[in-house]
Amino acid sequence: MIGGVAMVGGSFVLRDAANDTYDDYLTATDPDEIASLYDRTTTYDRLSSASLVAGELFLVGGLYFRFLRPQKTSRLSVTIGPERCALAYSF
Repeated sequence: MIGGVAMVGGSFVLRDAANDTYDDYLTATDPDEIASLYDRTTTYDRLSSASLVAGELFLVGGLYFRFLRPQKTSRLSVTIGPERCALAYSF
């Protein structure tokens, strides 16, 4: 769960980097620099989106496995009682 939260937080850092790079792209005048800044902006944007989605999946998965998953019951049990079998095995 901690990794998921870190990835979600990292996505915001990457988003800010993409926005800053895009602002530089808008003010650039050199064609080679424009292409480089645009490529960097799209890379940061895609990494931000991937980090957000993966972080949310890790967070939800961690919550499920920690709190919502049903506990496994033992298939083999020993029960003592007058109307019970002494040893029971269930499928």
